Amino acid sequence: MKIAAIVVLYHPDEDVFLDNLGKYAKLVDTVLVWRNSPIEFDVPEEFSEKIIWCGTQTNAYIAEPLNYALNWCQEHECDYLLTMDQDSSWEDFGSFLATVEALPKENVAIFAPNINGPKNGGVVADVEGVVTSCSLCNVQIAQRLGGFREDYRIYWVDSEYCLWARRNGYRIQVLCQHFVRHVFGSSTIVALGVKASNYSATSYFFLFRNMFWMRREFRNEPSLKCITYTFAYYIPGIIFGEKNKIRKLGCITKACFQGCFKGIPSKRRRKHLE
Repeated sequence: MKIAAIVVLYHPDEDVFLDNLGKYAKLVDTVLVWRNSPIEFDVPEEFSEKIIWCGTQTNAYIAEPLNYALNWCQEHECDYLLTMDQDSSWEDFGSFLATVEALPKENVAIFAPNINGPKNGGVVADVEGVVTSCSLCNVQIAQRLGGFREDYRIYWVDSEYCLWARRNGYRIQVLCQHFVRHVFGSSTIVALGVKASNYSATSYFFLFRNMFWMRREFRNEPSLKCITYTFAYYIPGIIFGEKNKIRKLGCITKACFQGCFKGIPSKRRRKHLE
């Protein structure tokens, strides 16, 4: 398999990023490093020849870099794209690849590891969706599906892609015995055990707007239970534990209105599959 990786950086911790990079860079053919913020360090010489620096050092979020990488992979005849986060740490990427090599690959859009999960279960599980980080995406399938939704920018990009893939007969598989440790944001525990996620107002806007866009387009997903949980999880944290409460709640209100009533710029269409 010919594999390229893309890792999207946004104000990374240099030591953490370089340590995580070293766990997979030697085992792929190329690493596209997309800079969503100014970066002032170099990578170790041992794999510097594999690195291609991308991005303008301004925030392009996540979908645009992923589509750029998919197009790059197609131009350079890569079979798979490994989509990485700066804070994800592989336990043994080489072992993960060896397992993928041995598995049947027909109609599998993504192979993914067990992220922060318990060390039990079978070898492979078909799942409804996975997060972007550490996903090994089949490039041909991704291009046929139309890539990632750039109008979503960041939140729900992974869920929407996985849903679209499944609706078109493709599978998402988790390799249960291969592990990744991933840090999700910078949440804190506040009053009465409520968790504050501490996202920016802009992040909350995309999180809630995209959730409703996805519901409108795909009718029954995300489920009403998921939508209710999202409100119950984030709103108390903002009220009881976060700064800029009024601005964040205002952005969520605006997001709900736009998500429910304004037009969706680029719905999925059958043309992606022609």
